[in-house]
Amino acid sequence: TGPKTFSNLGAQVEAINIENDGTNINKNCGATNLESLQNHVNKVDIDIAFAFDGDADRIIVLDQNGKIYDGDYILALLAKELKSELKTVIATTMSNGALKRYLEDTKVNFLQTDVGDKNVAIGMLDSNAKIGGEQSGHIIHKDYADFGDGVLIALLISNIFIKNRIIFPNLKASEMLDLFTPMVQLHDKVKVANKTLASSSTKIREAIDSQLSILGSNARIVIRPSGTENVVRVMVEADDEDSAKNSIAILIDVVKENCK
Repeated sequence: TGPKTFSNLGAQVEAINIENDGTNINKNCGATNLESLQNHVNKVDIDIAFAFDGDADRIIVLDQNGKIYDGDYILALLAKELKSELKTVIATTMSNGALKRYLEDTKVNFLQTDVGDKNVAIGMLDSNAKIGGEQSGHIIHKDYADFGDGVLIALLISNIFIKNRIIFPNLKASEMLDLFTPMVQLHDKVKVANKTLASSSTKIREAIDSQLSILGSNARIVIRPSGTENVVRVMVEADDEDSAKNSIAILIDVVKENCK
């Protein structure tokens, strides 16, 4: 439906990975695998590109150069356009710390929930927020829908782009989307025998506190058991990449040792 929707509204559309055989949903394409879209953007002259996933709730944006902008950037852009005086954005614990800084600097209230678009939706309901979402591209804008809809969000982004181009005719998508410099954020997952221990282990808690004291006041560490796999997910966020790499390696060893 994406290509048809944009074409009906007057856009010149180049669509890839739209042939469906009933089994190839998200295979090597879409919001979860951006390589084919990046390669295509680098070969053609486009203004902006959107990647969706097979069930249509995720969206990732690419600028004219093929640079990727995830859900954090989309939330920042939509928040910038909010007209209400009370501005609140809901995101999850996996969102980049630079998003929080950007929103707070622009006088937007930032609230975090646990991972999952269900938790985002509940957080939005509890706080009366209009915008919420995940770094992975699940975005909700309650002025238009109570659920994530990738094509809808792409249309809203396109509308912002067009309005800005009326004022600045030569505006590039990169200039609109590149709203903050992300902190270094490293992710890994550790296969363990007992993932539930990740939430209760004193040794893991002590290791987190120790690494946070080394990484500095802006740093964050999230260690949580996966809801779907027998693994523990580890995230380290910091201003310095080498320090973040060192910390995540140490924490992975601690998780392996204490989730046997």
